[in-house]
Amino acid sequence: MTLNDYPSASVGEDINICSSEPVILEAEADNFSSVNWTTSGSGSFSQQDLTSVYTFSEQDIESGIITITFTAQPKYPCDVPATDSLQVIIKPAPVIDLPDIVEAAYNMPFTFYPDVSGASGNYSFDWQPDSLFTNPNVRDASTYPFPYPV
Repeated sequence: MTLNDYPSASVGEDINICSSEPVILEAEADNFSSVNWTTSGSGSFSQQDLTSVYTFSEQDIESGIITITFTAQPKYPCDVPATDSLQVIIKPAPVIDLPDIVEAAYNMPFTFYPDVSGASGNYSFDWQPDSLFTNPNVRDASTYPFPYPV
């Protein structure tokens, strides 16, 4: 006679994520015959395994929150699956607005003043190519003086 323990399932804590990124899912489970992921949303899973990647649908992004549930099916003769869920809070992707055309004076620095909105409001900046900027990691980045007409 073989005795099987009931399955266990764990998916961890809730997730806050930008809408432009997929959700990397990693579950832990024991004593299972199979596993599967489901969602209250309408996005898609890359695979039905202990790890998966969930890609948002437009409806998910519009709703701003979904629930993802992981289920571990029991081994025979057990008949009670184990489940665990997490909520995914979807933040809108940041939107950056810069003028299409800028005029810079010859041999003078120029400062960009971007309008940034969306997401959490906690922004980091990385202006490129960074060799043109006195500090490429600030919001209002200034260039070095242009040694040639722009």
